[in-house]
Amino acid sequence: MHRTYILNKNDYDRHILHAVDLFNRKKYDSALKHFNKLAGVNPNNLKIHELLVYIHLEMGHLPEAKAELAVYKQLLKELEGVELENPQKTIEEMAASAGSETELTAKCDSIMARDSSKDIDGDTSSILNLTILYISQGRFEEADELVSGYRQKFLEMTGISDPLPPEEAASRVQAE
Repeated sequence: MHRTYILNKNDYDRHILHAVDLFNRKKYDSALKHFNKLAGVNPNNLKIHELLVYIHLEMGHLPEAKAELAVYKQLLKELEGVELENPQKTIEEMAASAGSETELTAKCDSIMARDSSKDIDGDTSSILNLTILYISQGRFEEADELVSGYRQKFLEMTGISDPLPPEEAASRVQAE
């Protein structure tokens, strides 16, 4: 039996990305396993429980969906009156605080050109900030290209194998 361990924040983030990808591809059995593991590590993550509700509903597991919904509602109740550190912002507000497009473009070009990174969190932040700027300007294709390119670069830099089977990855590229 193959076991997956979550040892640190990078492992946790990687599991979230993989679980969301499985969910988006409607691979609910696999997504359920990953989200359950994530809920075990971080039981107070509201979004994980929200997605577990959707997964159980999609799979026809009504009692499990109701149980997850109860957990979700309890977490929401606990958050009532708590001021969040990062209130939701509009895309325009995020773009205004993202930084200079010229500086971000130069930094992202540098990230994409190198073979490794000691600061993956910083790299990801720069990529996301430039992506936010592109989206705020309606430059969706450029945003998609940047994210897709960085995803591949991230997989290469971390040595993680692509969770998409080669035929599915190829079909996604052809569809674009």
